[in-house]
Amino acid sequence: MFDIDVLTTSDMVMALDQQVEERSFDYTDRAVCDLKNNKDEVALKKTKSKMKLKKKERKSLYLPEKANLRKQKYTKAVKNWLENVSVSDVGITDLINTRKSVEIAEKPDHFESAMEHIDSKKHSKKKVIQAKLANKDGIMKFSKPLNTELIENINHQEESMDSELNNKKMKSKFVAPIKSQIPVKEITYNLIDVNENTNDITQLSEVNNQTATVMLYYSNGFCQLSLHNTDDTCQPAGIIVHLADKFYVFKRKVGVKILKDFFKNNKLICYDGKDIIIYLANDGIECTECTNCNIIDVKIGSRLLDPDNPPENFSDVQKLLSFKPTYTVATECNLQKAAWYITILEESAELLLEALTKADLWNLFVNIEMKLLPIIAGMEHNGIKVDMVKLKSMEDVILNKLKEVEAECHSAAGKSFQINSTAQVRAILYDELGLDTKCHVKIRETVSKGAKSTSEAMLRSLVSVHSLPKLILEYRRLHKAHATFLSGVAQHAAHGLVRATWVQTAAATGRIASNNPNLQAIPKTPFSLSIFPDDAKKGGPSLSFRSVYVSRAGRSLLGADFRHVECRVFAHAAADAALTRALNSQDLFKVLAASWLNKPESDVNSEDRERTKRIVYASLYGAGSRKLMDILSISYEETLAVTASFNRTFPALKSFGRSVVSRCAQGGGKLATLCGRVRHFRNINSPDFTLRSQAERQAVNFVVQGSAADICKTAMVLTEARLRAAVPPVSARLLLQIHDELVWEVADEDIKRAAGIIKEVMEDCGRHCFLTIKLPVSISVGKNWGEMSEFEDF
Repeated sequence: MFDIDVLTTSDMVMALDQQVEERSFDYTDRAVCDLKNNKDEVALKKTKSKMKLKKKERKSLYLPEKANLRKQKYTKAVKNWLENVSVSDVGITDLINTRKSVEIAEKPDHFESAMEHIDSKKHSKKKVIQAKLANKDGIMKFSKPLNTELIENINHQEESMDSELNNKKMKSKFVAPIKSQIPVKEITYNLIDVNENTNDITQLSEVNNQTATVMLYYSNGFCQLSLHNTDDTCQPAGIIVHLADKFYVFKRKVGVKILKDFFKNNKLICYDGKDIIIYLANDGIECTECTNCNIIDVKIGSRLLDPDNPPENFSDVQKLLSFKPTYTVATECNLQKAAWYITILEESAELLLEALTKADLWNLFVNIEMKLLPIIAGMEHNGIKVDMVKLKSMEDVILNKLKEVEAECHSAAGKSFQINSTAQVRAILYDELGLDTKCHVKIRETVSKGAKSTSEAMLRSLVSVHSLPKLILEYRRLHKAHATFLSGVAQHAAHGLVRATWVQTAAATGRIASNNPNLQAIPKTPFSLSIFPDDAKKGGPSLSFRSVYVSRAGRSLLGADFRHVECRVFAHAAADAALTRALNSQDLFKVLAASWLNKPESDVNSEDRERTKRIVYASLYGAGSRKLMDILSISYEETLAVTASFNRTFPALKSFGRSVVSRCAQGGGKLATLCGRVRHFRNINSPDFTLRSQAERQAVNFVVQGSAADICKTAMVLTEARLRAAVPPVSARLLLQIHDELVWEVADEDIKRAAGIIKEVMEDCGRHCFLTIKLPVSISVGKNWGEMSEFEDF
């Protein structure tokens, strides 16, 4: 409603009347002009039929009926507005009626007839206006009736449409069923809240040789199968054990001894058993006490089936196994929901066992992966001690060096800039300094943005003409070392311990991976503060990042390292006699370098040895010439010459790769390691050269690296069993697995016995993996990981 207290009613009516009169006469004049233009157009069409009228001329042609319609619409709008006005003066109605009579008297005849029609159809008029807005082919448009008969027809059609619409609304709608919808059942599972005084604990302790399912439930109501819906900070609230038709609910610290005995004497189905073992360890059960448990971990088993696309959660496991639950439960109780999850986990486990057996993965799953599970859990639970004082001092050294190099970068560039910003570095090197032009070097473009690259290889090519690229490389190296090996480790340290996350099925090759932090990335050799050898010779400090990891009081670190395990796997697979002879020497790569370069071993320097080592591993991993060029930091032509010379000396390297690719292609893309780990290379026969080449490199790498991973996992399982069976017992616990190297923390009084057992078992584990070549193992001992000396006092 409008408030018209500001204007007088007479002023308002007069203003409205004036607008109506002006518009009505304007429409009348335009109608007359339109008739004239219409006659001209007819004449024009007769004489010039092929010519087209301009858009403005066509818009100016109006019929009298259209003019009348416009006046009707305008008059109606004015009347509707006046009807909605809230007035305090009752006399305004009479005044409006008086002005209406004057208005009609002053209008033309055709306008008067139209107004009479509107007055006579006062109530139907609103229907006319509503009928004008209609759905025309999916678009809401205004219709334009030309006479009253058409208006009445529209009103009739509208009424019929309204009745049809009402009939449709009364009919029940068809709702298509959801594809993933499963039946809901009213089921209540038999949940037993276990406490120390109930008889249920006694009954459970007497169970032997049965199959049970165990699962953690969390404080926020989720369980292990639905844990992906929550965050990692939520802590377990208890454990559920399903046996027969009962679900035993153990809260924290309740029935710990009963659970330990029950786990030892029965077969356990679980999902992510590592978390369950760590949960028990936090309640007082040692992880090593679960090494003899018969565990079926659905999560690990499913990852063996598809190592290239491992399931991330239980929903992915169901998709992999093509399993869909036949029902769900209607409940708001979190424990009842967890019990339902346990039932579908058991069904999934049955399908998984069939799939593993069919894929010839059952022996690998049971004898290696499941026996390794408690050992991995123990590594994660025990953690390794960190000398925080030493770590902080190393941080200070790196930060001071970073500030120094940063100042030199700004001085060399003649301005301040963000060294970690590739855009700013690119602008200074290529746009302002023009170093690529001065060096006559073609800079590669980045794949994502097509801009000039600032990669290490590109910056190294510019070092000879300016000092800035060299300084940027040093800054990047120092920054990465600080972020990865110092501050990155410090943020994960708690109470002087670092507990990394160990994942035994992270890589498709079977390698164990470490993260948060990545302890496998800690370099073995001391870290020089200068990346360029010339500067390093001038002196200056170097940092041993491994030295910050120390043993606990009364204990020492014992490291056992396979010597060139991947080369030995290759020599076995390729049956290369020359490589086998070289492996029996004290220094494999020195012997290979002497054979390749045709010089005495005494003349082989460290550079020759390092280059030979890189070529060998590049060949084992299936690296191409371009990749090898970057590894050796030489030109492409030099790389081709070096590769050709090396292949002439050791032809088995190249022939082995071809034989692996051929065997893979003939087998439909399937390859297996020494212990039966299977991987499928779907693009091995692809017509796409890029995809096929990638699959070929991965196939060669998988056979060598995957078999080496199996050997190392076997060594972990066998040494743990022997150390636990030793009489008297040996106090040793495994802390780290760095691919070919294993690190234990051993009581000082047990060092000699532990070293003898570990060396014997590891050197013999090749026989368990069907390897015909010896596996020498070197043992080292020390109080910190970076300063360990070779141990020979067996």
